[in-house]
Amino acid sequence: MLIPSFSLMIGTAIEAKKIKQIILVAVIVLSYLIINNIFNLETKITDHYKNLFYFCADKKGIDSYQAFFDGNTPRDYEVARYLRMNTSKKDQIFIWGNNAQLYKMSEKTPPMRYTVAYHILYFPTGVDEMKNMVKNKKPQFIVIMPNVPEIPMTLDNYVEKIDIHGVKIYEKIL
Repeated sequence: MLIPSFSLMIGTAIEAKKIKQIILVAVIVLSYLIINNIFNLETKITDHYKNLFYFCADKKGIDSYQAFFDGNTPRDYEVARYLRMNTSKKDQIFIWGNNAQLYKMSEKTPPMRYTVAYHILYFPTGVDEMKNMVKNKKPQFIVIMPNVPEIPMTLDNYVEKIDIHGVKIYEKIL
């Protein structure tokens, strides 16, 4: 995105006198070096392409490829895969955590307007709405993510089904 701007600036420099041209080129080079140093653009861009190249060349596995973006990404894909394999289209899930992307990854619609735990805890009616939703909609699975406050309700009608890298998945008891 910066190339057109730099091209116009260089074109302007060519039109100007030699001294102005040298000063302008120096300003451009210094600006580029400062911006690149602050935002580390080359490394970030290069690393993304290296990650993709190694994955496409079978020199990197899927977990390693996904972990490049975030260390929790492979775990989230594994949780979503489990949920997709063990639910039907009509089944609902509820995620107690700050991973709203799991709804999309598991092809489910959130059962309430709050999709993350910090929203539920922040809004005064959030916890009551969550309890009512679980009582009325009875989601097939309740997913408890690590590193969030304890869920503010009992899971009497649910049994822990599986633990995937610290993510506890509870299934509804019939």
